Amino acid sequence: MMMVNFSVVLLTLLIFAGFAIDTGNLQLHQRIAQRAADAAAVGAQYERGRGDTDWVTAGRSDAATNGVTNGVNGATVTVVSPPTSGSYSGNSAAIQAVVTQNVQLSFLSLLHVSTATVGARAVSQPGSSNFCVYALNGSNSRTMMIGGGGTGNIGCDLFVNSSSTSALHADGGGSLTAGAIQVVGNYDNSGTISPTPTTGVSASADPLVYETQPSFSSCTYSNTSITSTATLNPGTYCGGITVSGGTVTLNPGLYIITGGINWNSSSHVTGSGVTLFFTQGGGSSYGQVTISGAVAVNLTAPNNSSSGGIPGILMFGDRNWVSTSQNVNFNGSSTVTMQGVLYFPHTGVIFSASANIGGSYFGLVADNITINGGATVTVPTPNYSALTTGAPFKSGVVLAE
Repeated sequence: MMMVNFSVVLLTLLIFAGFAIDTGNLQLHQRIAQRAADAAAVGAQYERGRGDTDWVTAGRSDAATNGVTNGVNGATVTVVSPPTSGSYSGNSAAIQAVVTQNVQLSFLSLLHVSTATVGARAVSQPGSSNFCVYALNGSNSRTMMIGGGGTGNIGCDLFVNSSSTSALHADGGGSLTAGAIQVVGNYDNSGTISPTPTTGVSASADPLVYETQPSFSSCTYSNTSITSTATLNPGTYCGGITVSGGTVTLNPGLYIITGGINWNSSSHVTGSGVTLFFTQGGGSSYGQVTISGAVAVNLTAPNNSSSGGIPGILMFGDRNWVSTSQNVNFNGSSTVTMQGVLYFPHTGVIFSASANIGGSYFGLVADNITINGGATVTVPTPNYSALTTGAPFKSGVVLAE
């Protein structure tokens, strides 16, 4: 009879478990390195476009904002123009960012392999500057969808980042108009799309990657639920904000919200100079952003940072909130007037059931965007003159590699 050496079996299992853990850690840091490289290339391009001669420092700063700081823990962030390799080598309009980072290994250090190096590269180039609506998902079909009688009247340019053959889709009486429409992949149309989209363009970077993300620390308020008249102040709202039939005024400033919001039942919500940042913490996940049930909303983003909000940004979804589901939902015959940018780079936004959007300027950046159910989304021709920091979309920049 063959005898099993359980010590050997256990050791083998531990080695495989350790390898799996370290491999997962390396993959995580690889994603962080790529995000930092993208941010460095895009940020440097933005700043050079604005006339900043120290765009290398700007690019490194944006890499640090996204998780990798040059010279810290063995990390390097190199930002150069023209690129030294790839299709854009020698192109003086392009900027290359290369990120390398040492990663400490846990279990494999027992086998005398204590560190590994991950790296990432990105190249940016200038693009058009009139975009204010971006559907950022890079591969899915119907990343931008108009259907069910939905209408999108966009007074700026629209960018659809997906490489799918049906990246942009219109059907069921859906109607979409914009200043210009650019699609990385292609589109299909049984509704109305005007003008004819330009297809096969280079992919776009996140146009707001330069914005510093707020951070969660501790709860100021918990499980806020309002059914009458109330005034809210800036702070950290754990467990979300529910408004059911009440009238709520938001004072100017930054609202950090975990657990999402649910505004319904013919409520009224107004606020001037506010930024709503959706994240997780304090015992709550991201939740959802839901405005439904004939709610009347009138919100404007800050014109400057004096009250603590982010100029031009009305809603900001945590960049770590990664879900292609449409977690941001405007529906139920709500009348929503919003002046500012809705920024949800890694989750979806849907407008349905006569959720009419207006405002003196409006921008939308999301993983995916749907307009249906008779909803009308109106984006005026951008006028950012009131913003002390200038347009939120600083210039047109695309990730070329």
